Amino acid sequence: MPNTQTTSLCLDDLSDREILEHRLQWEGYTEKKMKSDGNCQFRALADQLYKTSDSYKLVRQEIVKQLKSHPKIYKEFVNNMNFSEYVKNMSKNSEWGDEVTLKAAADLYSVKNSTHYINQTYSVHGVLAQVSKRTRHSHLFELSRRDPF
Repeated sequence: MPNTQTTSLCLDDLSDREILEHRLQWEGYTEKKMKSDGNCQFRALADQLYKTSDSYKLVRQEIVKQLKSHPKIYKEFVNNMNFSEYVKNMSKNSEWGDEVTLKAAADLYSVKNSTHYINQTYSVHGVLAQVSKRTRHSHLFELSRRDPF
């Protein structure tokens, strides 16, 4: 007979960091920290796609190309500035990736994207891949970041 016991966890007693750690463990993920230099989203994607975070510049270039090639898809998500200016900023080293670049990455690499918020302090971006057209491999990404505000 299978073990059907579950453990209850009171989230009220945990810090935001502990909640994130429990969530990752529950989902079966492990945390891999990226250098916090404004390129962390691109580094995390490069780590999963190319097996090295050092390919972050290539990932940034590919995502910027995706944004430029399909402005009608992405410009509606950029509210605080002109889309051309946004793309120009995103092409710069150390410019923080955001939900728009994550959407472009999901489209570019043929993966599904979902975003989960934990107590509005930690944001966990889970990208569940279908078979990539480019590499013919399946990928499962879990990207996390601390919101800057």
